[in-house]
Amino acid sequence: MLMRMIGTGLLLAGMSAAAVPVNAEPDLDTLCTSFPHNSRCEGYEPTFEEDGREVTADGYRIVNEGDWRTAFSSGRSIPWSEPVMVRDDFDGDYLAVLDRNYDGSLTWGNKDAGVISNWSRNYIRVVAYTRERQCGFWSCNTNETVQETSRLRVKVGDTVYNLEGVNGNFPVSEELAAALRNAPPGEAKIRISIEGSGASIDNDIGLDTVEAWRVVYAAE
Repeated sequence: MLMRMIGTGLLLAGMSAAAVPVNAEPDLDTLCTSFPHNSRCEGYEPTFEEDGREVTADGYRIVNEGDWRTAFSSGRSIPWSEPVMVRDDFDGDYLAVLDRNYDGSLTWGNKDAGVISNWSRNYIRVVAYTRERQCGFWSCNTNETVQETSRLRVKVGDTVYNLEGVNGNFPVSEELAAALRNAPPGEAKIRISIEGSGASIDNDIGLDTVEAWRVVYAAE
């Protein structure tokens, strides 16, 4: 009986030891709160949750780089037209404001189309898309098309800025950043050119996005 109890005790002890991870690394919030000078904590900003979304210490809600590009099809909730911190694991996090404008509806119709734009200090990124739903007897399928853009025209007040880009990415000059920072209250407009077809799309930029430019393009 004693040997059986001892054996059981050894078995339980072995199970407990196996359950403890060896050399487990703490997450950045835990690590950098306890050891702020750790080499992994360079550029780290503590985060907390607001309405289920991570927020920086400065109060900017965090959006993953891939989420805003696919928001039209993924159904993810995106904080539009306000300054946000975009999390990019390759190029580093950056402050931006995200804008979306669309026409049509898959709920009340069979087609919609829209433009999503990402306004950051160094780049304006643009995604144009169309979606069309086709229904058969038993089910419906939705076809999605993302259109590449090669030219962008930004109208701020009475001035039009012409930008050349690659794959929908357009560099922001100091002149354009100053114009966006000082844009008059109200809506602005952009015109994008679709690669290959030569077609163009005119798109309105919302009031709140224009107001958020003052934060994103604030003088450094």
